[in-house]
Amino acid sequence: MSSDTTMHDEGHYTGLVADWYDDFLAGEGEDIRLYSSLIQADDAPVLELACGTGRVLLPLLRAGLEADGLDLSGEMLAKCRTKLSAEGLSARLFRQGMEDFDTGREYRTIFVCGGSFQLLPTREAARGALAAAYRHLMPGGRFILDVVLGPAPFGGNEPNTWKTGRIAARGGERIVYSSRSESDPISRQSHLRTRYELYRDDRLVDTVLGELRLREYSRSEAELLLAEEGFRVEHVEQRRVMSTHAVSVLFICRKNA
Repeated sequence: MSSDTTMHDEGHYTGLVADWYDDFLAGEGEDIRLYSSLIQADDAPVLELACGTGRVLLPLLRAGLEADGLDLSGEMLAKCRTKLSAEGLSARLFRQGMEDFDTGREYRTIFVCGGSFQLLPTREAARGALAAAYRHLMPGGRFILDVVLGPAPFGGNEPNTWKTGRIAARGGERIVYSSRSESDPISRQSHLRTRYELYRDDRLVDTVLGELRLREYSRSEAELLLAEEGFRVEHVEQRRVMSTHAVSVLFICRKNA
């Protein structure tokens, strides 16, 4: 991934987006239940890639697992640290991109959930992330990945048509998220334009526009990519992981001993 793209993606998860992220996802729980059931004490130490504010990471820590987190956004990691401190939990957090990370240790389990892997918009960046994950796994360690089936993997809609998505509220404030998406079958990318509108006492006080380039995958393409980077795919299933996303494919893979 180029440095321009890296900084652009970091910029999306700042400001209003970072501040309201947990509020937007307050009603979600399937991803937390899924990864909490898949990752048990014997699977530690654990690394979550694109951990954000720690929605999925903290339940693992509460269960007594040793777990680290990695994310590109300093603001999201700051919120994660605040939550860790409030609960008396500890974890090593790394501000790094997925495409060529280095935490200086090995893990029994590495995972990336919620379609976050698709924030790496090119095949080269995706392969870099998988190669880094493979290097960081102990022999026989597991890599768990879910990807949202494309096109427009994060609930896109007709081009040039804004679609209202999540809405969150705090007291007299509420924020409305809208998006529109265009899919390019040649590059296998979705161009997602986002709009966040902050209302205070029903009066619009701020609007933040953004955009993301998201990589689209078919099940067979993702499975081939994993195999090319040396992973042995042990289990594959389709399931809905996030309520506002399309159906995801869950891959449970292992590093050869």
